[in-house]
Amino acid sequence: MEESIMYSTELIRKFPEAPTSPILFVVYNEDMVEDAMFYISTIHGEQYLNDHVTVVPLNTKVEDHIMYDVYIDPMVYKYKHSWND
Repeated sequence: MEESIMYSTELIRKFPEAPTSPILFVVYNEDMVEDAMFYISTIHGEQYLNDHVTVVPLNTKVEDHIMYDVYIDPMVYKYKHSWND
């Protein structure tokens, strides 16, 4: 049975067109930050990325996380659970 996994770009496409709160996009590790920023700027534009989105790896401590709308890259779940398979 195949697992249904949303891809990163699918989630990024669902970001609001005009966010009312800053967006915190959580990726699995530091290596994935640059790719996520590339996809966000490609899909929504570089200005959108600069104005509305902060991309951080999973192990980052975010002091004021309550102020953000948090989106977790679906790949985080895939990589986290792959060690248990």
